[in-house]
Amino acid sequence: MKEAFYDELIEKNLVANVKRPKLLKKEKVIISKADFMKILYEADEK
Repeated sequence: MKEAFYDELIEKNLVANVKRPKLLKKEKVIISKADFMKILYEADEK
């Protein structure tokens, strides 16, 4: 939009004052080696 405004393709940059939403950080979930091995075992069985 900014480029279109500077190139005079549009009269007004309508998104110039729009605020971006904040990115929410997700908490990482770390599983134990034993749980990982159970998942691999179950996946191998199927």
